[in-house]
Amino acid sequence: MLYNRPKLFRMAVVLGLALACEAILAAQPSVLTWHNDSARTGQNLQETTLTPANVKSSTFGKLFVMNVDGKVDAQPLYVAGVSIPGMGTHNVLYVATENDSVYALNRTTGKTIWRTHVGTPVQQPPPHGCGNIYPLGITGTPIYDAGNGLVYAVAEVTGYHHMLVALDATTGALRLHRSLDIPTSSNQPSFTCCERQASSSSTIRYGLSVSKSAGGSLKAR
Repeated sequence: MLYNRPKLFRMAVVLGLALACEAILAAQPSVLTWHNDSARTGQNLQETTLTPANVKSSTFGKLFVMNVDGKVDAQPLYVAGVSIPGMGTHNVLYVATENDSVYALNRTTGKTIWRTHVGTPVQQPPPHGCGNIYPLGITGTPIYDAGNGLVYAVAEVTGYHHMLVALDATTGALRLHRSLDIPTSSNQPSFTCCERQASSSSTIRYGLSVSKSAGGSLKAR
């Protein structure tokens, strides 16, 4: 069933023990890609704080709610110790929305450090089987490249075009804006609903699922 979504969305965040001190939370490993690693295992092999004994309603739960400008389908990323110009060092959540925006949020307070809007999302219900995802903007999880301090994301924009963008992780400044469209045999744009990205040796890999009898892949350096 297709339906319109409210313009303002709220995202609840559970970050760990609500009563734990900041020093303990700061020691948690960063989450730089979808499901933590290129194998998509979802494992956190460095977890030392959470146990079956202390994950309970009296000590574990929601810390805050943050307002964002669209639905969040992508997994938020977490990066520890990011040096923000004029603001010091912060542990940061990077959150992408279906409104084609990327946020940097303070992990401790939920306050917005920066927000960058990278395009105009597809507003009408998509004709290629994406269900109730509309507006259709950034659906796949971004990646954080620690080597160059950039956050990469794929945004779907008006006309069902796909753009690879790279944002400065400290300021949100746009560093890269590149088309990912692969023409089909009918010279129409290819479509995607779910993007999965991995980073290795500064290479971005991006997979397309298309609604026509064509397909492809792209590597961008």
